[in-house]
Amino acid sequence: MTKKSSFICFILILIMLVGTSCQKTPDAPSDVTTLPPDTLNISESEIYDGYFEEPSVDVTVECISGSAGCYTINGNTLTFSALTEDSVYSVKGSLGGNIIIDIGEERKLDLELHGFSLVGKTEAPITVLSGDKVTITAKKGFTSYIYDMREAVDGNDENAHTGAIFSDVDLEIAGKGTLNLVSENNNGIHSKDDLDVKNLTLNVICLDNALKGNDSVSITGGVTQLVAKQGDGIKTTNSGVSDKGNQRGTISISGGTHTIGAAGDA
Repeated sequence: MTKKSSFICFILILIMLVGTSCQKTPDAPSDVTTLPPDTLNISESEIYDGYFEEPSVDVTVECISGSAGCYTINGNTLTFSALTEDSVYSVKGSLGGNIIIDIGEERKLDLELHGFSLVGKTEAPITVLSGDKVTITAKKGFTSYIYDMREAVDGNDENAHTGAIFSDVDLEIAGKGTLNLVSENNNGIHSKDDLDVKNLTLNVICLDNALKGNDSVSITGGVTQLVAKQGDGIKTTNSGVSDKGNQRGTISISGGTHTIGAAGDA
């Protein structure tokens, strides 16, 4: 066999291996479609249904379980802090401002969105500074909206909050409701650790990366439509092994229907 024919054979084997690795598994079927970002069937009139221009702090916060009274509203900033146990809170109404979650390294918070609209023009709409794990839950029967209308932030700045939802810790986006998210000039959802998306209907239109988890991105079930006008649909950047022994830099999709339109990599 000549060197040329051996090389062709090697390439064909690689193609076969790649094709095999991308097949669906019987126990966790998923449907993933990639399209140009301007061809996705996301109605901008619907995704902007929750947008408002006038300042609004018409928000109702309720402690469902755990530490009660662990939030403050200062101006147009809603802050969750000082949890003494894992807690579940709900928010509904509208907020023209931002949410900060700073609950300590050992606590978990589940923030339920009950038909909530959040518009951030000067700060990231939701910033998670600390927590063992934080979950943003789109409750069943409700559609919630998050809008990041800021100017572009410097993605090379380690302290920059580069997504409409930005987290320094493990972040989960879950529920059986709908979450519509628009990020005019930045990432959609960005966790500096692991990002998990589970079960909900999630529509994201953003300029840069739609879903970014520096350590990993995992999608389980649900329906997602992701539009990244200049960036990647799903992105992860780190490599190596975490302190928990998990391989970093992985992307997994298990079940659900997912459509991705990206100017960069899907």
